[in-house]
Amino acid sequence: MTVWIVLLIFGVWFIGKMTAKSMDMKLKEEEERKKKETLQRELERKRLDQERQQREARAALDRKMWEIEERQKRREQILMANGERFDRDLAALPRVEIQLQPSPAMQPISPVWSLFTYRNVTKASRLETLGDFITVDVETTGLHPELNEIVQLSAVTFRNFEAVDCFTSFVKPEKGINAKAASVNHITEETVADAPLLGEIRSAFRSYVGEELPIVGHNLEFDLKFLVLSGCLKPDVSRRYYDTLALSRRTWNEGPYKLESLGEDVLGIRRSDAHTALSDAYITGLLFQKICHIRTNKQ
Repeated sequence: MTVWIVLLIFGVWFIGKMTAKSMDMKLKEEEERKKKETLQRELERKRLDQERQQREARAALDRKMWEIEERQKRREQILMANGERFDRDLAALPRVEIQLQPSPAMQPISPVWSLFTYRNVTKASRLETLGDFITVDVETTGLHPELNEIVQLSAVTFRNFEAVDCFTSFVKPEKGINAKAASVNHITEETVADAPLLGEIRSAFRSYVGEELPIVGHNLEFDLKFLVLSGCLKPDVSRRYYDTLALSRRTWNEGPYKLESLGEDVLGIRRSDAHTALSDAYITGLLFQKICHIRTNKQ
């Protein structure tokens, strides 16, 4: 009897213990299940957040690209519209009548180029004294004025920063035009076949530019050397000279500083006839006006 009671008590204890252990295991399993579900929900939430962020990033990038494309389209439209207006204004600019007058052969001129100084424009400059000037530009058969020749010669007179008239002519070089030069300015032997010789328009050009108004040019030293050495311009070191290339470098910290690039980036003008002397001379005057207004703080 006592044995059976002991066995009964042991059985009840054992069953209770096993039941408790089973319940503990179920509770642990339930906790693990909940942890897994929580982890899965967290991973799913992160996945959904990541997908949402990726969608938003793609949408933002698409918007940015669209805005860039729209700005580029508007810029292109403005450049083209301003270019067309530039062409119309240039076409309407009065041309002075050039009287051909053969002049004697020039004696070699060897100026001291270091004596030529190029003026600066600063806040202290008076804007009203800067608006009257002449811009000049030449197209040539090469880079060396002692060896190469002028094939196009242009100048534009500005009064109060407004172009009033211009002098322009192709020139037939005595030594012909090489292919390299023609690839830059697109002036060929056919272009100048009926053009006057430089000696026939030298006097007319000198008369047009005179000796009083300041001379303005882009990379002016290049043009001056050809003009002076060819006898088209008096080597007057007391005259005022302004180089828009040097002035552009002082005005804007970043280039490019080529005339064509400045025309687009600063003036908003895309030209169809860049590297023609008249177009270059005209836009140089517009660039000089912009520089003067900026550097005198009148803009």
